[in-house]
Amino acid sequence: MILSSQSLDNENDISSHICIVGAGAAGISLACELDGAGVSVILLEASGTGFFGRVSQNPYAGTATGGHLPPSDFHRRAFGDATTIWGGRCIPYDPIDFERRDYALNSG
Repeated sequence: MILSSQSLDNENDISSHICIVGAGAAGISLACELDGAGVSVILLEASGTGFFGRVSQNPYAGTATGGHLPPSDFHRRAFGDATTIWGGRCIPYDPIDFERRDYALNSG
């Protein structure tokens, strides 16, 4: 169930076993796993469920030096956070990922 705090009044009582703050990739994944295990979960997201707006991005305002992009280019205050703009992929590690490499400090 998705609720907006704007639709609640002081008479509403919302409770759960766990409250997760932040509906980014980690928060959503954890909430789904816990829910699947029968644990009641509240997942709080400051921006709501819609796409981000410039006003909601204000907490990420900032500048960067040395030709780097500003922080607001990599975070979205929205349900899903950076996953809403991320173009990468997630794959399992391969055995070679854990092998020692002379050119990589602390590898292996």
